[in-house]
Amino acid sequence: MRSDIVNYIRQNINIYTRQAIEEELTQHGFSQEEIQEAWEKASSINGNGVERKPEDNKGCWGTFWKFFLLGPLIIGLVSGILSQVSPSIGAIIGLTLFGFELIGGIIGTIVFWKERNGIAKGLLAGVLSSILLFFIPLFIIGGICTAIGSFSSFISSS
Repeated sequence: MRSDIVNYIRQNINIYTRQAIEEELTQHGFSQEEIQEAWEKASSINGNGVERKPEDNKGCWGTFWKFFLLGPLIIGLVSGILSQVSPSIGAIIGLTLFGFELIGGIIGTIVFWKERNGIAKGLLAGVLSSILLFFIPLFIIGGICTAIGSFSSFISSS
């Protein structure tokens, strides 16, 4: 495969349509097979000239959802159970665990950034979403605490 075809495609991909680029290359005597190989190579290179690998983002969305939803769910269960002992202890422990989750997500992002980029991106997205949309994890935690409190009131009244 010729690198000049790949360079031509990368230089013109934002200016011309794929069809126009292929017609231009065909007029210059390149075969359809060479053009197709060049498209595949050009689409596997990011803007910095570094080849993209599909596994770079492996685990990103799974990590994000686990961090953003499952983390507050577990924290809610723990603080809900502890709020049965004392509501203030449950609230303090819940907020403390939520803070530890955010700090752990930041540390995990830094640690995994070079080796497991997909996991690092998922953690970063989870941390940023938890900070920017802080009410969602806190509502999950608070909702679980309230549900546990209501359930235990129901059980004790029966």
